[in-house]
Amino acid sequence: MDLKSKLALHQHLEEILLNRISQAQQALEDIIHSRDNESKSSAGDKYETGRSMMQQAQQQQESQLQASIKLLQQLRALKTEKQATQVSLGSLITSNQGLFYLAIGLGEIHFEDKAYHVISMASPLAQLLVDKKKGEVFELRGRNYEILLIS
Repeated sequence: MDLKSKLALHQHLEEILLNRISQAQQALEDIIHSRDNESKSSAGDKYETGRSMMQQAQQQQESQLQASIKLLQQLRALKTEKQATQVSLGSLITSNQGLFYLAIGLGEIHFEDKAYHVISMASPLAQLLVDKKKGEVFELRGRNYEILLIS
């Protein structure tokens, strides 16, 4: 895996997060629009129940929006241009167990016919990967990992 592929993956992750932000903003606008229309046409207990449900949905969307914005900020703060000799934040690791990108916690992402595990530094796997070099082997939950390449 070369630096160009890593930068393309990084850009793809940015696009995923921008899409999530856009979807959350649209959903939030839809909820607010529905809430405002509901308040104009309803009365009594039905009004209060509907308004309460819409308020909960609005809070949930706002939370998802803020989480996606925070992830995007963290992703954009990564230094991706350097070629690494040992694993650190921003490293793309090719191992015998798959491809791992130490960046933010997004889980498994499919890009260019490959599966990447995009993990945060807080994950147990990332904690074991940090400072490892090409060729090093370690074990996690009964699985042996060998680092084949770092970029």
